[in-house]
Amino acid sequence: MKTEYLNQETANCWQCSHFAISWDTQRPYSCRLMGFKSKALPCYEVFNADGRQCQCFQAKVVQKQLSAAKNTEQPVNNPASIMGKNKMNLWV
Repeated sequence: MKTEYLNQETANCWQCSHFAISWDTQRPYSCRLMGFKSKALPCYEVFNADGRQCQCFQAKVVQKQLSAAKNTEQPVNNPASIMGKNKMNLWV
């Protein structure tokens, strides 16, 4: 079987943005981009069919990347943050 030659440097479905878990218990793993479900991870199915690693692999956006992107955005002009400690208490 060709899957025994699959190593750590190949595409990993768990880290791919196109990977999904299917509702189908017979074929629980799915690739949204290629549009199929399988019993094994789609990267193994592609490797078995083609002999090459998945060419559609696209890494997921990691939480660290998201927080870095948020830090580079301009702050929103929030009236509460502008007023700071001198907020008026309207519920008196």
